[in-house]
Amino acid sequence: MEHHIILSNDGSHTLKLKGVDECYHSSNGAYSESEYIYIRNGVDYLYHNLPDFPSLIDIYDIGLGSGLNCMTSLIWHYHLGQNNGGNIPPVKIHFHGIEKYPISIQEAEQINFPQYIAAKSDIPLELLDQWFHAIHSCEWEKDVEISPNFVLNKHLGDISTAPSDYFSSESPSVVMYDTFSPSTQPELWAEPIFKAIYEGIQPQSLILTYCSKGVVKQRLRGVGFTLERLPGPPGKRHILRGTK
Repeated sequence: MEHHIILSNDGSHTLKLKGVDECYHSSNGAYSESEYIYIRNGVDYLYHNLPDFPSLIDIYDIGLGSGLNCMTSLIWHYHLGQNNGGNIPPVKIHFHGIEKYPISIQEAEQINFPQYIAAKSDIPLELLDQWFHAIHSCEWEKDVEISPNFVLNKHLGDISTAPSDYFSSESPSVVMYDTFSPSTQPELWAEPIFKAIYEGIQPQSLILTYCSKGVVKQRLRGVGFTLERLPGPPGKRHILRGTK
């Protein structure tokens, strides 16, 4: 599938799939959206609000797309290690990236995430390049250590066909529900998918999504999630966070 690269308002790239009139991340700021929704209100929130710091967190990214949510997770994990005296981060991340239409290596090489992040952080560009290349070049359906204590497993498939195959965790989890909108891909917002997620993750785990439509709230609550409607990033009034 062919993708078009678009410059979002915060200076980071987002993608648009040919034939689909919707961007992978917000045109108001791709990086800002990912960091705010899925890291600040997801991974970081979970890590600091569990009764005991976990030794392992499972992250499920639906879908992997440009790799942005994986990059923002790597950055959070890196800084966790820096705050721990520069040692290996104290929590292991097992990142599951689920994608039906992966981008090519050639397309990934045109995306400016490493350069964008290097310009606004203390992480060396060489390391960011290494991470981003690894995300898009590593094998599918295989655990690959991208960074110390950070393992990526890319799953090629469609969660709407057999959702229970993708979610099985014995550790606290964060589900980044980042598919196209219900109007574009209604089949990915069906209650059986949310039910499979709820049943496959542990208590106190979270699901985050940029979409706060009534039907989405109804279906998440219907399978058992306790929902919070939170203020959104630029261009979004609200986001949703569900807790099992």
